[in-house]
Amino acid sequence: MSPVMWRSLEDLADDPRLVETVSREFPLYADEMLAPSRRDFLRLMGASVALAGMTACRRWPTEHIVPFAHMPEGYVPGSALQFASSFDVSGAGRGVLVTSFDGRPVKIEGNPLHPASLGATDPTTQAAVLELYDPDRSVGLLERGASAEGASRRWSEFAKAMEPVLAAHRASGGTGLRVLAEPSSSPTQVALRARFAAAFPKASWVEWDPLTRDAEREGLRLAFSRPVRRHLDLGRADVVASFDCDLLFDDPQSIAHARAWAQSRRGAGGTMIRLWSVETTLSLTGGAADHRIAETSLQRPAPRDERAGPQPADVRFDRDVKHPHQRAEEELPPEII
Repeated sequence: MSPVMWRSLEDLADDPRLVETVSREFPLYADEMLAPSRRDFLRLMGASVALAGMTACRRWPTEHIVPFAHMPEGYVPGSALQFASSFDVSGAGRGVLVTSFDGRPVKIEGNPLHPASLGATDPTTQAAVLELYDPDRSVGLLERGASAEGASRRWSEFAKAMEPVLAAHRASGGTGLRVLAEPSSSPTQVALRARFAAAFPKASWVEWDPLTRDAEREGLRLAFSRPVRRHLDLGRADVVASFDCDLLFDDPQSIAHARAWAQSRRGAGGTMIRLWSVETTLSLTGGAADHRIAETSLQRPAPRDERAGPQPADVRFDRDVKHPHQRAEEELPPEII
């Protein structure tokens, strides 16, 4: 089929698709724009191009904010309110300061009094506030199977539906009951998990994270015979060797590491920390390293120093803190061991 040819704008205006588009976008001027006059058509199109910037502005729909039932004492509407909070990064807490207007958080900054943030943030922390305004964010409960898209249910309906299920599991001690949760260092969740274990001793509480650090925890368990969480003190180190580990970005303590790294690179004490990075993929730590070695996982040898002790002097460990992902072997159910 040969393509449709046209010799002028008037011939092109006879296209039904163009007529429909013009009628939809410019209903008041559709008759003039589709008129046979070349001069009128070009005049209107030139005006449309000139006003394209103005027509591109979006007019947001009118929204009404529900007022306070009881106005807090000393509160001024429209004023900024800053409060301290925290959120989990791979199961480790990071302290932040959140700025909100009329109950709506708009900005996240680091908490100067928290050792994991030290008053600074990273791009991930800055973007965390966007999750509150995600249009795809879950806003309630959905019952699967009631319809193709799921039926909306209230929490009271969920509690009523779970009463006979939990009663049956309570009689058996929780056999066959599984809870899937995300890693968290929240004291509230730790207390809730302890209450759950007391009520259902045979149940399993499984925590899963798509960006898990299981390999790191397994290595620490093999090195120290129990699960521990490392705390690096880069300010006391003269040489740092990083093996496929992005200490300055992809790490729960990355902000503290970056602050200590920057201070050690100033050479205030007459020495400057040196960084060796062996990695398979370019990272922020590899880009800042003095010496970067790109190797595949199969080519990278396992480093070992026979002179080093089991625990470096510039690394301290929390032996009494267990990671939510990792529990002592005797606490795991038999089917998981």
